[in-house]
Amino acid sequence: MKMKTTIKALALASLMMFGGSLNAQQFVSTTGSTVVSGFPSRDQDLSKLPKMERDIIILQNVLSDMFRNSDSPFYTSSTGDIKGIHIPGKGVIFNVGNDGLFGRVIFAQSTNLDVKSTKEKKETDTEEVNIDQSNKERENELKELSKEFLLNYGSILSDLKDNEQIMLNVKYSPISENSRKANQGENIVFLNTRGGSNTKRISSSIQFKDLKDVLSGKLSFEAAKGKITTKVMDDETKESSDTKIMAGILDDLFQSTFDGTYRKTSNTSYTYFEGFGLMYNIGLSYNTGGTNARIAFYSTQRAEVVKEDTEEKKKEEEQLNKIEESFDDLIEMAKESLITYGRTLRSVKSDEVIILNLNFSTFFSKSTLPKSVRISVNKSQIDQFSKGSISIDQLKKDIDVKKLTSSINSVAEGVYFYEPSAVGTGVTYDKARAIIKGQAEGKN
Repeated sequence: MKMKTTIKALALASLMMFGGSLNAQQFVSTTGSTVVSGFPSRDQDLSKLPKMERDIIILQNVLSDMFRNSDSPFYTSSTGDIKGIHIPGKGVIFNVGNDGLFGRVIFAQSTNLDVKSTKEKKETDTEEVNIDQSNKERENELKELSKEFLLNYGSILSDLKDNEQIMLNVKYSPISENSRKANQGENIVFLNTRGGSNTKRISSSIQFKDLKDVLSGKLSFEAAKGKITTKVMDDETKESSDTKIMAGILDDLFQSTFDGTYRKTSNTSYTYFEGFGLMYNIGLSYNTGGTNARIAFYSTQRAEVVKEDTEEKKKEEEQLNKIEESFDDLIEMAKESLITYGRTLRSVKSDEVIILNLNFSTFFSKSTLPKSVRISVNKSQIDQFSKGSISIDQLKKDIDVKKLTSSINSVAEGVYFYEPSAVGTGVTYDKARAIIKGQAEGKN
């Protein structure tokens, strides 16, 4: 006798334990005062944004709704795990399931898993679960969901040029063979997901011109579907050694800069997108000289926030001024590093782009600095510099730098800092445990 089973309960329980309220906009005290308002998906006035940025944010929300409302549910740790980025001359990349610890799509329902059992079963009987078949079916569903997004909503990005592409990358964890039985009436098999070392990525892309042809009637919906390129790859990419070495160089450079004003909070991560290029992400924090709180997320706990004495307000303001004054120098250092060491990235094609995202995990209302900075340079420009065709000063002027109001990374290590003076002593917060750590320190 066959019966269909589900791991939905287990998946939701896991997300409640680890993901909790990571998609929340803010943590608010019981008295109503806002403590943390630093999530990438926090409320924005979209009317004030350039059209491209506005459209990308809208499509991020569309993706979130599609994954949440799909007939075959998939779950991510957070809606903040969906990020879009525009690369001029190349197109727009959307990433579902980024670099956070739980930033992956998991197969939360296994309705197609066949479990063989009998009502009069013997103790020696075993359940046989067709894991490979279920994973293949779920993979196909992700592919169809990706195609649906590109064909139905990609044309919203009307500022794109005909030769630019829209790419959707979905990082996911297949179901593993490790199962746990629960006897509730008939046998139910709960299947856990594989660890991060076995994640995969589905990459789907289409040229914007094809989407325009669909709108004009030159191309049928089905014909456009055939224009979509889809690839499935192990997320532990058969990485080139030069990309990994470059990440190590960036780690060393940004470990602690400008007398500790900026500190690295996470190791450099990177992803290669075929046809687009190579993207690096670095988490940084500001040292404000005050007492910061490290926030660890626990959805099932309530914890007291204990406030320590802060340093004099004047000293803190002086440190904030120092941070802002050295910010431009930090960006210049990042640009020069991208050029100087980017020459070693022989695995990146000449027509591709190298991107460096600096994500700042300190959220101070007094600071006027962006939450993230994206620096991008064409590999062909670096090649010209290597050949002596262009000076480093000229190339630094030509490098594209965008200051963003939200982090490009999904979750900056699950660590956020808030201004101590904004929080009263002994305030209780749901779903967040705040632990006073003194001055912010870089995390290696």
